[in-house]
Amino acid sequence: MANPFRDTSGGKAVSGGALAPRTKKTNSTNQVDGWRRGGSAGNPPLFVDFLIVAGGGAASYPGGGGGGFRTSAGTSGRGASAESQIAIVAGVSYTATVGAANGNNSSFIGGAVSITSLGGGGGGYAVSGGCGGGGIGGTRGLGTAGQGHDGGYGQDGVVQYTSGGGGGGAASAGTNSYGGGCGHGTAGSGGSGQTSTISGSSIVYAGGGGGQHNQGGSGGTGSGGGPTANRGGGGGSGGGAGSGVVILRYADSFDSAVSTTGSPTLTTTGGYKIYTFTGTGTITF
Repeated sequence: MANPFRDTSGGKAVSGGALAPRTKKTNSTNQVDGWRRGGSAGNPPLFVDFLIVAGGGAASYPGGGGGGFRTSAGTSGRGASAESQIAIVAGVSYTATVGAANGNNSSFIGGAVSITSLGGGGGGYAVSGGCGGGGIGGTRGLGTAGQGHDGGYGQDGVVQYTSGGGGGGAASAGTNSYGGGCGHGTAGSGGSGQTSTISGSSIVYAGGGGGQHNQGGSGGTGSGGGPTANRGGGGGSGGGAGSGVVILRYADSFDSAVSTTGSPTLTTTGGYKIYTFTGTGTITF
């Protein structure tokens, strides 16, 4: 809870130059407290939890990497610790940008806040991103610290008999492809996605896409959303990539009016108010 505000305007000077405090002014709309916090009446939250997942990377023969995964409500991508909550300033407009599939960034930006999750690396020759794309010809894409793991290596050999590596996931790396050409290779599987319960449900996000073999060999298994919208899964043998998501959560005891654009979904569950952006929009507390 915010510290009590002491209105010292009009107070008399005392020893040392301080002002004598006066009694806090209040009314039914909390106008004084609203002025102190930047103009928004009511009881806005001081800190907000977040989950920001970028769009997954596209696949070719290798699997695409999952979108970058950053959160303050649990483990972040690549095994990183939870990040600090967002410190909210009332009256500031924050923009949530949701990355489309095929490697677009997601972000939450406004005032002093700037948080970006990087789009997943596409499957190919060493395409990096939030999670790295699977590779071909002895290469792989690299993930980003605090967001996701590396993709798997693609097998060396004649390009026309390529088995692709699996795309990296938020929770683990993609696996390498192996085996010979002429339809006998086995492509790599996508790395595991990361589970989050910030929405009120347990959902896996930002898994890597499974690789494929271009001459009939075994395809790898995808993980963590795949082409499902707003899960940030990398594309692969199981289908295309998924778009990202931005989710905000705070205690439902805070009752200030909140204005939004972009039509985010508001749910109240488990003692929290939860705003889910599946497309770009703004929020002002």
